[in-house]
Amino acid sequence: DGTAKVAWRSTESKWRITPSIEELVLRALLNGQTFEQALQKVKIWVDSLERLVTDREALPVWLLDPTWDNSFVENNQVEFVDQEWEATQGLSVNLAVARALYCFYAKVPPVLRQRVNPGRRSGRAWMFETAETLGIKLGDVDISALLEFEVNLYQSVSVRKRRWTKQTMIKLFLLSTRLWEVQQPWGRRLRNLILFKDRLLSRLFRMRGPSRDHDLFIE
Repeated sequence: DGTAKVAWRSTESKWRITPSIEELVLRALLNGQTFEQALQKVKIWVDSLERLVTDREALPVWLLDPTWDNSFVENNQVEFVDQEWEATQGLSVNLAVARALYCFYAKVPPVLRQRVNPGRRSGRAWMFETAETLGIKLGDVDISALLEFEVNLYQSVSVRKRRWTKQTMIKLFLLSTRLWEVQQPWGRRLRNLILFKDRLLSRLFRMRGPSRDHDLFIE
């Protein structure tokens, strides 16, 4: 069906004493830099990804998880660790960037989220704008690829195959970061209602991925 299959592989990574890209960004924010200034520390990561693109216009199949917390700078070179998963086809640079941004935002301490995302824009708008700052132009096709990839990876590593829960939480992030991160009881109830609705529709129509018929979070 064209979907990359994910498999685990044995790998080793040496212990790192240098901070990861993620830590460098967070430290910059804590030291008073703006998010745009902090992103200067990420451009070497983007350059490294672009240099690794193969003749198939994709990253190597072993580089499946190049998130910022798995990326370290040593001697002006980016080294990727914890790459224990590989796929039958490599990621595009755009997909790697989109996924890294989503994973980063999910780990940003609440106290820093206003600095990272002033005005709490939708996750989709925040990802597009941040990627553009890094010299990458994301589109809807990259968002769809993120949804499909993240769900497939989650199914491969998780015993609890809650495909639609995972997919809908990403959609919720894309629609509204405020609702996605809200902790009040009403917010949790609303999120649960959205999750139930999405799962119910998915079962009714026996869908395998995002659909234009009920994908309220991308359109």
